[in-house]
This record gives sequence, C-alpha cells and structure tokens, in this order.
Amino acid sequence: MFKNKIRIILFHIIFAVIFIGINNLSASYFWWNDVPMYDQDWFNGQCSGDCTPTALGMVLAWHDSNGWPSMVHNGSNSFEKNPSGVIELIENLSIASDYSCNYGSSKKGTDLSIAVKNVINKMDSKSDFQVNYIDGILYNSLKNFISSTGPLMLRSNGIIYYYPDSSKTVLKNNHDMAMIGFDDENEYFGIKTRWMKVNMGWGDYSSPSWIDYDDNSSGNFSVFAITPGGTPSDDDDDKYEDNDYFEHAQLLQNNVNQYFICNDIDFFKIYLYKGSIKINFLINKTNPVLNLSFYSENKEVLEKNTLLENINYIEYTISQSGYYYLSTSNESNNVTSSNHCSLSIINEDNFEENNTSEKAFIISQGKYSNLICNDNDWYKLNLDDSLGSDDKLLLFLEFDSNYGELLAELYESNSNGSLITLNKSASNSGIVHQIDSDKEYYIKISGNNYAKNYYNLYYSLSKEVIINKGWNLLSIPCNYNTQDLNELLSDANYAYSFKNGKYIKVENNKLKPDNFYWIFFSKDKKIALNVNSTISKHGYYLENGWNLIGASLKHAIPVTDPEDCIINTYEYKNGKYAEVSILSPLKAYWVESSKKCSMNFHEF
Repeated sequence: MFKNKIRIILFHIIFAVIFIGINNLSASYFWWNDVPMYDQDWFNGQCSGDCTPTALGMVLAWHDSNGWPSMVHNGSNSFEKNPSGVIELIENLSIASDYSCNYGSSKKGTDLSIAVKNVINKMDSKSDFQVNYIDGILYNSLKNFISSTGPLMLRSNGIIYYYPDSSKTVLKNNHDMAMIGFDDENEYFGIKTRWMKVNMGWGDYSSPSWIDYDDNSSGNFSVFAITPGGTPSDDDDDKYEDNDYFEHAQLLQNNVNQYFICNDIDFFKIYLYKGSIKINFLINKTNPVLNLSFYSENKEVLEKNTLLENINYIEYTISQSGYYYLSTSNESNNVTSSNHCSLSIINEDNFEENNTSEKAFIISQGKYSNLICNDNDWYKLNLDDSLGSDDKLLLFLEFDSNYGELLAELYESNSNGSLITLNKSASNSGIVHQIDSDKEYYIKISGNNYAKNYYNLYYSLSKEVIINKGWNLLSIPCNYNTQDLNELLSDANYAYSFKNGKYIKVENNKLKPDNFYWIFFSKDKKIALNVNSTISKHGYYLENGWNLIGASLKHAIPVTDPEDCIINTYEYKNGKYAEVSILSPLKAYWVESSKKCSMNFHEF
C-alpha cells in the first residue's frame, strides 16, 4: 500500500511539471508510450461498433500500470499475457455503455461518464475517479488533459482524416479512440500542424496513428477525460479474494483456464462429473514452491502434491459426480504482485479417448448422461439385428447453451470405409434418420467455435410397427375427428383405462384425449397419425413416485422443472416392461419421479 502511495505522489509531480511546461510553451509535444493497443475485433468477433469499450479499455488499462493495478484483474494489462483480465474489463465497459453488435454504444455524454465511473468503482472499490465529458474541445484543452491526467478517449463526431502511415485516410463514421499525445512542434508526413497521436483500436495498425486537428472542424471532437482519485487497492488483490479459507472458497468452472494472484493460500470449489480430472497449477517465476491439494466435499484430502517447479499438477479419477475443493499456495520468498498464476481443471468422461472415428465408443440404445465435450467425441451406434426397411434412428443432443453451443453430426460408413455426413443437429434438437441395416453409423459431438460443455446423449431405434400383437399401453394425445375405437384402431379387441389403481373397461368403445389405455390387438399394427390433429395436452405435473404419462405426436425427450426429477421411464413392450429414454408417438409410459415437479417435452 505504501509503495502505491509513493508511486501516485511521483505520478502527480510528473504531471505538474509537464503541465507547467506546456502552459509556458507556445509549441510543444508529449505522448505516453505505455498505453496498450487493443483491437476491437478481439472482443466481439465480426461485430462492429464496439470502439467505445475498446477505447475506454485502453485508457483504463494504462491506469492499471500507472498506480491502479486493479483496473485489469489477474495481472498484466497485456492482452497476450492476460486475456481474461482484459476481456473482463472490456465486457464491463460494453455492458455499461449499452453496446450491441453492429449498432455500437447507445449511451452518450454525461450518461456514459456516469456509467464509466461505475465500472471503475467495480474494478477497484477504493477508487474515486472523475470522468468528464467535454464536447467541441479545443486543442490547448486537449494538451492540458493529456499532460495532466494521462490518455483520454477521443470521439470523432463526423468525417475526419487520419494517418496510419504516410497515406491520408478518411473515416466517414463516428469513432472512439484513445488519444495518447500531441505534437504541434514537429513535422510529420511533410506537414507541420497541430497533431493528435491516437490508438485507433484496430488491429490493422501496430503503431499509433496521427490526426491533423486543423484538417478537421474544431467542433468535430469530444473527449472523455478520466482523472484518477481515491486510494488504490492492494497489489495482491484479485477477483477471487478473500478466498483464504474453505468457507470462502470461490466457485470455478472447469475446462476453462483461471488466472489469479497467488501470494497466499487460495481455496476454490468446483462441480465435477464422474470420470478423470487433471489439475494444472502454473506460476510465472523461478524457484517457486507450489502446493496443490484436492479435497472431497467433506473437506477430506484426496490428493496432495508439492513441487519446486513452475508447474504442479494432480491427476485423479472421480468415482461420483459432485462438488469438490482444491487449494493452491506459493511458499516462495519475495511474495509480490508479480506472482501471477493460472489454474486449469480438465474433466474428462469415461468414454475418452474417443477423439476420432477409429476410437469411437460403441453405444447401445439409451440415455448417456453428464458427458463432457472438450474436443471431438465419436460414438459408433450399435444397431438391432431385427431392424426392417422402415425403421428409424433417433438421436437427441441435450446441453445448456449458456456454456457454449454443441453440434451433433451423423455419419454413414460407405463400402470403402470412408464416412459420409448425413445430418446435423444443434441447439438442443434431434435427428431422425431412415436407416439401412447393412450400414454402419457414427455420431460426432463437437463444440461450435471450439466451445466446451457438458451434454446428455439419447439414442433409440424406432420401428414403424409401433403396436404389437397382444396388450399395449397407449395414450391419445390429440382430438381426433372420431372417438370410435374400431375406426381409430382397427384389429383392437379390448380397451381398458386405469384410474385410481383400478382397470375400467371402456364403454361403447369410446376413447378420449388425454387418457391412457390398455388395448389388446389381435395382430401387429401400423398406426397412421393424423398430422392435422390438435395436441390437447402439452405437459404433466408429476407426483413423487410413479406416474402414468402419455407422449405427443412426435418423438420427444421428457424435461422437468426442477431439472432431473425423473429417475426411470418404462414402456410396456412384447409382454414386459423395458426402460426407454426417447418417447414415441401414441405410447404411454410409467415415469418414476424423485419429487413433485412439472414435465414437458423436447420434440423432434
């Protein structure tokens, strides 16, 4: 803390000297050499209009390395060295400025000044910066702000001309940039004028550009001048502090690198799925003493390791999904803010290494839960020998899109062994494909734009003949034009409903929507669904225990609120009960629920 106060005092003395010198000179030059240069495309991909948070980010990142080390969390203000910290700052500024892709930031003037001040307070709660908006600023005022407060955000409010090199370039749209200096004493590109030196915020330019102030209208610029104030937070703070005890453990997301400052012991909590885990702990200094410990939810030590190297790691097999703890500590001497560490937790499921089609894991019909997509996951589908020409393959990929989009791709192996793409599915949807029993089928799960996420995979084979000779448990989910049993389901001999634990014979062979029936058929039966029928019921309320439910007119996956209430799902088939994961049209099912909840369908 004392070190920071000395740094700030010296900082303001330098400002004062420069400020006095500038006011005593009719012509002068000055610029800051340590302002980071960011490219706005690093943060929002193909979007445009995000110059405001990028320009403000460059200014605040400069303050990070000049007395205010909490402006960029987790260490350096360099994007290459600390991408997570820089991205966090830019994202906070994007939200504060009401940025939207291709439309830019909607907040202007004083409203933006207040929003930026709130972001600064969020990054460092002990700060008390002033953010001043000035429209139509004069050149001498620009010089005074640059020299006395540091770089500022410069906004062009119309067509301007700038020089990324010796070529004069026109900028037709409004643009925000970081102004880092000025020069009205020297000549550039054969021109002596009142120059402004700026970081444009574009990756095309690896060095600052120049703008001729006199070649543009004097009222064509406005600025956001940021003046530091308050007391900087301690150098050893990061966004996870104070996490020095089990009770203060910070929740982490696995399969993502975490960056923090490791000057003491740090505790973290993480949810892991059954499978394997590898934890890597790295530090950016020589001769460290790194301690890494892994604990159960009951805080029992499962694995512990100490290494006199820059990297420490633990590998462990998770036998049960749940919450776990881990702690890191650095026993090195000279504990300073330079002790920047990274922590990566890689959780793999039990099907790895299935990263190629040659290593595809063979799966049979059913639901496969809590799988982990860190790379490409390949599966080979085990087909039923009794399949016919009308049979279909059903696949459903389920995941939380908040953590990244996943893609399912169905492949068929041709005669020479090469794979042909048949179908693709994403955004929690399914694949229905007519299959050939002589072919081999594969499915690949991958992350869209390299996303990593957890997922559930459902696989089933559907026969066109869905009614078997004998007793069948069926549901009527829609309003048909007729309720006559013989017309709707010919070759049916008897129909019984099930209510209050009793079987009741259907009177006059009348079926009603939203009811479940035991129906006896004299032979196998194909059912033609009336696709123009209206679904009369879209979901159910489940009681704790066993519930009888019906499916819809499409193949579907049951989903509940709260999540994961369903323990088992059974259909009646060929004289016995069989567990299923995908619901078929017209069927009724016994569902066991762990609690009261609502249930609906993902149809495909």
